This record gives sequence, structure tokens and C-alpha cells, in this order.
Amino acid sequence: MAGRPKAVIDWKTVGECLKAHCSAVGIASKLGVSTDTLYLRCRQDNNIDFTTFSEQKKAEGVVLIEESIYKDALTKGGTDRMQKLQPDITIERNGQPYRKNIKETAAA
Repeated sequence: MAGRPKAVIDWKTVGECLKAHCSAVGIASKLGVSTDTLYLRCRQDNNIDFTTFSEQKKAEGVVLIEESIYKDALTKGGTDRMQKLQPDITIERNGQPYRKNIKETAAA
């Protein structure tokens, strides 16, 4: 019994989409697979469940945004400008909303 050919999943692309906070449904659609396949193959190919993989990549995306805002503000007027650009960053940690004040980030 032949069945369907195994879907090719480019995990680098999946990771980049997750860093941009794309949903599993959107990523699966982009890849032409079901979300069930995405979740199953993440476990098979990466030895990690998709939820954990997604949380890790989305956190990396938040860090990239924070770094970009910080670097931009430092070159264009310091932390006062940064506070005006983005007074608060809202991210999720462990599935719960987490607000981080930019001034705290700049001081760190």
C-alpha cells in the first residue's frame, strides 16, 4: 500500500513564520499540509512538540523586535525616544500576557 507521499516541511521556514507570530493554521496552509501533520511531524522531525517549538520561536521573534527598537532608539535620541516609539511591549510568557516597560529594557 503506497499511500500519500511524505510532506516536505522546511523547518527553517516554519521557524521564521513563528518568529513573525504566524499561527499554526496559517503556516500549515502555506506549506500545504494540515495542522495535524504539522504537529505530528514536529514531534517526529524535531523531537519536540509543536507548542513548545512555537513558543521558543515566537520568543526569539520578540527579542528581535525589542533589539531592533532599542538599537533604533539609541541611534535616534536615546531611551526617551524609545519610550515614545513603543511605550510597552506585550508578549506572552507561558501562555499569559506579559507587559514589559521599555525603560526597564533599556536599563537592563
